[in-house]
Amino acid sequence: MEIIPAIMPDSWHDLNQKMEMVLGGVKTVQLDLMDGKFVPGITWPFNGMHTESWKELMAENIGMPFWEDIDIEYDLMINDVESFWEQLIKMAPKRIVFHFPKDQVGIDKLKSFIKNLDSYFKNEMELGIAYEHDTHLSEILEIQDDIKFVQCMGIEHVGAQGLSLDEAVFVHIKAIQDRLSDMVITVDGAVNENTIERFINAGVERFVIGSAIYHNTNPMLALQDFKKMLQ
Repeated sequence: MEIIPAIMPDSWHDLNQKMEMVLGGVKTVQLDLMDGKFVPGITWPFNGMHTESWKELMAENIGMPFWEDIDIEYDLMINDVESFWEQLIKMAPKRIVFHFPKDQVGIDKLKSFIKNLDSYFKNEMELGIAYEHDTHLSEILEIQDDIKFVQCMGIEHVGAQGLSLDEAVFVHIKAIQDRLSDMVITVDGAVNENTIERFINAGVERFVIGSAIYHNTNPMLALQDFKKMLQ
């Protein structure tokens, strides 16, 4: 089992700071990347593509913060994944989480994109799909051979941290276990000291935690406390 701190980066500086807070305590962090269209919120890099740091990153003159010590998982809450793909790859992801759009045309387009990705990406990275409150299981089953994990959302509306638990997540976890018994299950949203035991007992393997770590006065101590709960 694994704890994965979730960062909603406001800027390159904010990203550096928050990664440094957990440096030495985790193998992987998740970056919530939002374009302001898929969900109302907007994060780095979409709010800072004109900045020097972004230009340097895209020119491959610099790497992601602490890239030698921490792997990065991207949670893509963006409308047009395909147009952002080349830039995303330069950001050296270990894992990528896709989210289905709300319209069927968008859903079909994303499924087609994932299915047609070069096998290099499917072998070199772990691709996953978010199982949201209103996601149909059938859509996930259509791409089961192209993904390595399912991220079950513990909140009803994605794109924010500190929200209350959506009990439907436990139905979704059970559905994945029943239909895709070998699939790795991640939970993201409403994971805290009051809910993590329920998720452990439900069979979750990875726990993405945002506000319960970063809203703590001592993020590293909070992280270590969560890691102890997995033992």
